Amino acid sequence: ARVRGAGFNVVPVVGASAVMAALSGAGVSESDFYFNGFLPPKSGERRKLFERWSEADYPVVMFETPHRIGAALADMAAVFPQRRLTLARELTKTFETFLCGTVSDIQTALADDGNQARGEMVLILHPAVREKNAGLSEEALRVMKILSARLPTKQAAALAAEICGENKKSLYDAALAWK
Repeated sequence: ARVRGAGFNVVPVVGASAVMAALSGAGVSESDFYFNGFLPPKSGERRKLFERWSEADYPVVMFETPHRIGAALADMAAVFPQRRLTLARELTKTFETFLCGTVSDIQTALADDGNQARGEMVLILHPAVREKNAGLSEEALRVMKILSARLPTKQAAALAAEICGENKKSLYDAALAWK
């Protein structure tokens, strides 16, 4: 995740699993994930599935066909338009592509370049972002950012909690979310 986050391409060396190739190429760092297989062909069934995953705090991996990708993305956008998504296509082939962004970003990318809607596709719905900083003051977050840049996270959280009177665990969790 850090390599991709730094702007470098990640090229997976594939074994027998498109799922694992897509996860590693997308920079997914979570060790747990859910594999769904192919999405249901009907919109109503897909939306029910997406509703169940709307608060999932783990990646969800699924397959989709080129002729249904547009409808599947439209259903996703109806449920969580700003959720992070990776579309990995044509893995290990000449036109291998990783499109990463919000569901809306992926829709736009496919609309702008019809070739991106071709081939074998793996979709990775990234974990829902919880409001980890809920209840923390802006000042406490600012102090934590300064301290965590110079100290180990545990020590920074303890010191920030003492300075600002905030919960140490909440500050620690906020710092982990930034890394």
